[in-house]
Amino acid sequence: MKQTLWRSALYKQNHFVFKLGVSILLLGIGFRLLFSQSDNVIPNETDNSITTPSVESVVKPIPSNFVISPKELNHFQPEDDEPQKCDFSDGEWIPNFGSPAYTNDTCRWIESHQNCIGNGRPDTGYIYWKWSPKTCELTRFDAERFLEMMRDKSWAFVGDSITRNHLQSFICLLSQVEDAVEIYHDKDYKNRKWRFPSYNLTVSVMWSPFLAKADIFEDINGVSSSEIQLHIDVLDKTWIEQFHTWDYVLFSSGKWFIKTAIYYENNSILGCHGCEEGKNYTDLGFNFAYRKILKNLVEFVMNSNPKSMIIYRTSTPDHFENGTWSTGGSCDRTVPAKEGEFELADLNRVLREIELSEILRAKELASEKGMKVKLLDVTPLSLVRPDGHPGPYRHFYPFAKDKNAKVQYDCLHWCLPGPIDSWNDLLMNLLKELEELQEKLEQMTLEKQQAEELLKLKEQEIESQNNEQEKIKMELKKLQKLKEFKPTMTLPVLQSLKDKDQVKKKKRGPETKKPATPYITWCKDHWAEVKKENPEAEFSDIASILGAKWKSLTSEEKKPYEEKYQTEKAVYSKIVCNEKRENEAMRLLEEEQKQKMAMELLEQYLQFKQEAEKDGDNKKNKKEKDPLKPKRPESAYFLFTNERRAALIAENKNVIEISKITGEEWKNMTEKQKAHYEKIAKKKNEKYIQEMEIYKQNKENEAEIAKKEEDELLKVLKQEALQLLKKKEKTETIIKKTKEDKKKNKKIEDPNKPKRPATSFLLFSKETRKDLLKEKPGISNAQLTALISVKWKELNEEEKQRWNGEAAEAMETYKKELEEYNKKNVVEECNKKP
Repeated sequence: MKQTLWRSALYKQNHFVFKLGVSILLLGIGFRLLFSQSDNVIPNETDNSITTPSVESVVKPIPSNFVISPKELNHFQPEDDEPQKCDFSDGEWIPNFGSPAYTNDTCRWIESHQNCIGNGRPDTGYIYWKWSPKTCELTRFDAERFLEMMRDKSWAFVGDSITRNHLQSFICLLSQVEDAVEIYHDKDYKNRKWRFPSYNLTVSVMWSPFLAKADIFEDINGVSSSEIQLHIDVLDKTWIEQFHTWDYVLFSSGKWFIKTAIYYENNSILGCHGCEEGKNYTDLGFNFAYRKILKNLVEFVMNSNPKSMIIYRTSTPDHFENGTWSTGGSCDRTVPAKEGEFELADLNRVLREIELSEILRAKELASEKGMKVKLLDVTPLSLVRPDGHPGPYRHFYPFAKDKNAKVQYDCLHWCLPGPIDSWNDLLMNLLKELEELQEKLEQMTLEKQQAEELLKLKEQEIESQNNEQEKIKMELKKLQKLKEFKPTMTLPVLQSLKDKDQVKKKKRGPETKKPATPYITWCKDHWAEVKKENPEAEFSDIASILGAKWKSLTSEEKKPYEEKYQTEKAVYSKIVCNEKRENEAMRLLEEEQKQKMAMELLEQYLQFKQEAEKDGDNKKNKKEKDPLKPKRPESAYFLFTNERRAALIAENKNVIEISKITGEEWKNMTEKQKAHYEKIAKKKNEKYIQEMEIYKQNKENEAEIAKKEEDELLKVLKQEALQLLKKKEKTETIIKKTKEDKKKNKKIEDPNKPKRPATSFLLFSKETRKDLLKEKPGISNAQLTALISVKWKELNEEEKQRWNGEAAEAMETYKKELEEYNKKNVVEECNKKP
C-alpha cells in the first residue's frame, strides 16, 4: 500500500535536512524495540469533575505524517449478515483539515483526566484525522439531526470508565446544538443523567465494569487491596432496575475481566482467575466469566424490554509501550501508527472472539423476537491510534515544575476531542441505517393500513350504527377487568331492534319510495315507442325527442300524470310523517332507558366496590367461551409435534428449540411417514365437521326464536314510545299556554313613573364612550366596554368624586320624584273607591 508524506507547516524549511536525519535515526531505533500492551492492571477512573483552565481555540497544524489503513484483523472479524452494507471497520485514517466538532472551550462536560488540551498537551495534530472506510463514505456525526431523531427518547451508556469516556464525547457533540442539563448524579459521580430540554432527550451513564454484581477493592490509580469478588450469575442491579425505562442502551465491557478475581455462583465460590497459589480454587480463566456474563446479559435483554434497541460496543486495545500501567509504560506518539505496527494482544483477541460470537447469537435471537441488537465495532480503527491517549496529560500540566518528573501515563482512555469522536460517527451511521429500515417498515405499514381501510369501509358503516351501544359494552368490559364487576342488569336491545326495523322498512313496497315526477312517468310510458321509431338513436337523442314532445303536450294531456303524482305524493308524505313521529317516539324512549340503565349500573357498581374492599378477592376474569361449540381438531403436524415434545423436553430443550427441531424433522419426512398422522387428523376433522353442522343448526334455531321475541318486544317498545311522546307533547302544550297567559297578564308599566338614575360608572362610561369613539373609530363594542372599565379602575378617589357627586344628586332627585308619584297614586286609588 502506498504511503504519502505530509510536510509539517510548523517547521522552518531550512531545518528540513537535519530533521530528516533525526527521523531516520529514531525509526531505526523503533524497529528494535518490542512493543507490548498492558494486560494486567486497568485503572479505576474516578468520575469526580475537576475544573480545568480554559484553553483558547487551538491553531490546526498540518499533520507531519500520513498513515494509510491499519493491518486488517484477519481473525475474529464480525460475520457480515448484511453483505450489501458498507464495512466501516475496513478503512484508514486520513488528514482532516476541518475544525474539530468541539473543544474544551465549547464543552463543559470533559472530565479532567481526558482534557488533554486543558492539561497542557503541547501537540494537537492527533485531533485532525478522520476515519475513512475503503468502500463507502462515513457520514460524520450530525448532532442536530441526531437530536431530532431522538426526540422524546432515552439513552443509557452502561459499562466501565472507557464507556464513560465515550459518553463524554457523545454529550459534547450534542451540546454544540443545545447544552445538556445535568439532572442527576450520585455521590461519586459514577452514575449520572442529562437532559436536552428542547428535544426531551435524556442520556444516562451507569458505571458497571463487569455488567454483573461485583465487589471491587481498588483506589483511584487501580491499586487493589484484595481480589475482586464477581458474581457471574447475577447482573448488576444498578442498571437492570432502570433498563425498562430506556429506548437505546449501549453496553460495553471486557478490560476488567483480565484482573484477578474470585468467581461466585449461587453465593458460593466457583473458581477464580489469576488467584494466588495458596488458595485452593480452580482457575477458570477470565474468558469463562466474560462469556457467562454476556450470555446472562443476552438472556435478560431478550426477556425484558422488547422496545429497546441494544448496542454492544467492542472492547478497545491500549497502547502502552515499554511497560504496562503499573510498570511505567508510556505512549508518547503524536501521529497514527503504521500498518502492522500494533496488533491485538492475545488477551484482547480472546475478548473480541467472545464478544463477536455472543453478540452474533444475540442478533439471531433478536431477529426471531422482532427486537433490535446491533454491534458497534470500534476495535480496528482504535488499534492504530496510539497518539489519541492522554498519556502523562491525564494530570494537570505534569511537567510544569519538573520536565523530568515521573508521572503515571494513561494509554488506555482517550483525549477529548480525539479519535474517540469517530466512534460516534459509526454510531450515527448505525442508527441512520436503522432509521432507513424503519421508514421502509412504516411505509409498508401505511400501505397495509390503507388496504385494510378500503376492505373495512363496509364494516365501519355497520359499526357506526351501533356506536352508542358498543361504548356502553366497552365501559362494562373495563369494569369487569378492573374490579370483576358483574352487573345483574340487562342491556337495552332497543338500538338493535330499531336497526332491524329500519331494514324491514327498506324492504317494503313501492309506496315507501319517493314518487316519480309527471315528466319521468310520461317518459317511461313513451320510451319504447320513441325507441321503435328511432332504432339507431342514442340515449341522449331519445331523451331530447321525449323532452320536445312533453313540451308540446297540452294541459289536458299532462293532467293524468300530474294527478297520479299528487296521489302518490300524498301517500308517500303520510308514510314519511308517520315514520318521523315514530322515530321521535323511539328516541325519547331510548333516552329514558339509558338514564334508567345508568342509574341501575351506578348503584350496582357502588355496591360491588364496597363488597370488593371487604373481600379483597382478586381472581382474574376469564373470557367466557361457548362450552357447546366443538373444538377444532389438531393438524397432522401438531399431532407429530405433541408426540415428539416429551422426548425433546427430556433432552432439556426449550420451547424455541423444540419448535425448530420438530419443524425441520417434519419438513424432512416422506409422504409415507406423514400418512399416519394425516390419517388421524382427517378422521378428527370429519368428526369436527359433523359436530359443527349440528352446532350451527342449533344456533340458527336459537336465533330464529330470539328474532321472534325481538319482534314482539319492538312492538311493545313502540307503543311505550308513542305514549311517552304524547306525554311530552301534552307537557309542551301546557308550557306554551302558561307562557302565553303570563304574557297576557303582564303588568303594563306606568310611563309616568320616575326612572332610576344612572350610577357613577354609567355616567363616566357615557361621556368616555364618545371620546373613545372619536379616537378609535371602528373599535368593537366589546373592546370599547373593556377599555372604559380599565380607565374607570385607573381613576383615583379624587377623580371619581365628580361622578359620584353627580350620581348622588340624581339619586336624591329620583327619591323625591318617586315619593310624590307614590302619594299621587294613593290619592287616585282612594278616589276610585265608592
